[in-house]
Amino acid sequence: EADQHPLHPGNSRPMSVQERCGSPANWTPGLVTRQYMNDADPIIDVFCEQVNGSFDPNDKTGYPLGLTDANYIDAGQQLQYVIRFQNTGNDTAFTVVLRDTLSVLLDALSFVPGVASHPYTLRMYGPRVVEWTFENILLPDSTTDVLGSSGFVTFRIDPIIGLEDGSTIRNAAAIYFDFNEPVITAPTIHVIHDLNDISLSDSSP
Repeated sequence: EADQHPLHPGNSRPMSVQERCGSPANWTPGLVTRQYMNDADPIIDVFCEQVNGSFDPNDKTGYPLGLTDANYIDAGQQLQYVIRFQNTGNDTAFTVVLRDTLSVLLDALSFVPGVASHPYTLRMYGPRVVEWTFENILLPDSTTDVLGSSGFVTFRIDPIIGLEDGSTIRNAAAIYFDFNEPVITAPTIHVIHDLNDISLSDSSP
């Protein structure tokens, strides 16, 4: 990682990450997504995800994943979220609604919606609730069309200023398919921590 000069006209933080540079038998995958992408400038957007064989088709992931199993991030680290959904029922879904109640440790005013798989309408209401509505999405079921049965939304948001070390940001989303009970995603977890206090090393040859 290389910090820019304090007067640098931008927010970029160049960094290089290499995986599997030691013994293949002692390889720890996922180091790239545990650290931030160099896309803090508004005209740049970088997305990197680890390829998984089998996974829950309805989930929410926050990037960077964070360092160590505790998911440590810097206090000023912008978070980028992806909510994925899949119609695993036995018929077409006509309406899909995603609801995300933002953590009180996130700055709701910094919320910026990103790309999505289908056209949607967006509204924010109540105590920090964000809602995406996919009207007439006509999402086929996964037994009929595996690829066509899935969708996603993305957004980015900043933690509030002044969070102390140990502050834990948790967030989950509710996914509604037509009139069915919601699917609640596992929560994303990020812990504020001074990353200068963390040492990552690989002693393999």
